[in-house]
Amino acid sequence: MEKRRFIFDIDGTILEEDYSKEIEFFKKELTSEEGNIFIPQIGDLIAKYENTYNRYDVGLLSEFLSYNSGVEISPELIYKWREVVSNYDPKIIPGAKDLLFYLSVNKAKSVVGLSNWFGDDQMRRLEKAGLLKYFDNFYGGDFYIKPSRESYLNAAGRFSLSDCIVIGDSLENDVYGPYRVGMDAIYFDREKRGDANKKLVKSYNKLGDIMRRF
Repeated sequence: MEKRRFIFDIDGTILEEDYSKEIEFFKKELTSEEGNIFIPQIGDLIAKYENTYNRYDVGLLSEFLSYNSGVEISPELIYKWREVVSNYDPKIIPGAKDLLFYLSVNKAKSVVGLSNWFGDDQMRRLEKAGLLKYFDNFYGGDFYIKPSRESYLNAAGRFSLSDCIVIGDSLENDVYGPYRVGMDAIYFDREKRGDANKKLVKSYNKLGDIMRRF
């Protein structure tokens, strides 16, 4: 069936993931002792938060990070952190701009973003990269966190699930999650991990190859 709504993950699919600025930020904002405790845990703590809650909320995230790390991470510090995330110059993954242009302009498809981080921050990053104009809408983790069922249903909007396809670099969040609600999906295996079952999952390691599929 022809797809009418393309739902894109952002980090690792459209924009490069770069955590160096965040590490620099926390080194500046925290004491040396606090930084040594908190910084190595950031990735695991964020993953644990997303496995525990179904949406992002600054107050809840503050309480969660503070309790689980033993370092006080205030709401004010999280707002500053978000500013860092949304304001550093984003790097576009090769082929992303061509794919978005092709789908939204040439093919007149509905293109939306679906990210687990705060939506406003991600939209600012896309705008700085010159890509936001290709998106009809954006759904961040302050709506729902993937792989919750609600996140995909929300991103489908007025389209039927069979009209939608999710494209992203996480098997659980961008492939198996959509499958469970009846959506199609494409796994962007940029790192050539080869961890997807080829009989069940459509997998590509170049965005240009995805473009040629449609």
